Amino acid sequence: MSDRELALRAVQASQGRALQHAGHWCQDREVVLEAVRRNGLALRHADVKLRADREVVMEAVKEHGPALEFAQGAPLRCREVVLSAIRQSGRSARFAADALQLDRCLALAAVKVNADALPYMPEGLLQDRQFLLAAIAANGQALQHLGPELRADFEVVLTAVRACAPAVRHVAEELLHSVSFALQAVDANPSVLEHLPEAMRADRRVATAALLASDSMIRFVAPQLRGEAEFLNHVESMRARRKEMTGPEELVL
Repeated sequence: MSDRELALRAVQASQGRALQHAGHWCQDREVVLEAVRRNGLALRHADVKLRADREVVMEAVKEHGPALEFAQGAPLRCREVVLSAIRQSGRSARFAADALQLDRCLALAAVKVNADALPYMPEGLLQDRQFLLAAIAANGQALQHLGPELRADFEVVLTAVRACAPAVRHVAEELLHSVSFALQAVDANPSVLEHLPEAMRADRRVATAALLASDSMIRFVAPQLRGEAEFLNHVESMRARRKEMTGPEELVL
C-alpha cells in the first residue's frame, strides 16, 4: 500500500480530522478533497493553494457552509461557492462580506436560498430599506430577522406575507391582532388566513375577504363560522354581487 493510500485511509477513517496531522499530505489535492468531503472544517488544515482551489472549497462548504471562513482568493468571489455555503448555513454569509457588498444580486440570491443569511449581510445592506424590501420579497421568512420597527411596518410586512404566508407569524404583535392589518394581509395573500390568530380567523370581515379571494381557505376559517349557515350564505351573496359588478364600487364586507 502506497503512502498516499495510507493518507487517504487515515482521513477516511477519521472523518477528515487526520488532515491536521498529515504533514506534507495537506498539499495533496486528492487527500485534501477526501478530507473536506467528510469534514468541511478540515479545509483550515489544507495548504493555502488548495484553500484557493474552487473545487476543494466547494466540497468543503457543501459539507459545512462556515468552512468558507478558511477559503482564500477566488472562491470567496465565486457565486456558486458562496451560495452553496449559505444554503448549508446562513451564517456563512459573514465570510463573503466583500462579494455580497459589491454584488447586490448575489446578496439577494443568498437570502432567497436561506433566510437565515440576512443578519449576516454587510451592515451597509442592512441599513438599506430598498435592499431589505427586495430581500423579504425574495424570501418572506427573512422578516423574522428584522427589528421590531420594521416588523410593524405595513409595507415591509405585506411584502413579506405576499411572498410567504407563514411569514405573518413574525409580524409585530399589535399587527397580529389588528383587523385592518389582517384584511390587507389576506388581500395580499389569502393563505395568510391559516397562520392568523383564532380571533382573526373568527372575524367575519377577515374570513369573508379570504373566502372571496379563494374558496379553499374555508378550511382555515374558525369552526364557528364554517358551521354557520348565515355566514356562508353571506359569502355566497357577496361572491354573486362581485360577479355582477361592472363598476369600481367596492363591496362592504
